[in-house]
Amino acid sequence: ISKSSKGINLSEDIFAGYNNAIRGGQVGFKEYLQVGKGRDVGMSQIYKFEAKLSQGAGEQSLSRDVYRLCHRLDFYRLLSMYFGGIGHYFSNVLTVLTIYIVI
Repeated sequence: ISKSSKGINLSEDIFAGYNNAIRGGQVGFKEYLQVGKGRDVGMSQIYKFEAKLSQGAGEQSLSRDVYRLCHRLDFYRLLSMYFGGIGHYFSNVLTVLTIYIVI
């Protein structure tokens, strides 16, 4: 289920998992390891990838699905969901600002 987004195909698998969890289903997780030929990655490519991740986290924090799901979570799972999403970016900003102020 795709949500309308500024970026194409931004976090659509995450929203499918949210909808499944809200309806009482369980999401199976399988981890695969794939090894391939390495390639040279520039800073612009890293920046674009980080921008896509942060846009997805911002879009998830604004959605009604996350609001509905968070009302059903206990405190520890709520913290895990927060720091797994947009909370990661808030904590990075606070860390950088704290180091800047201390120095």
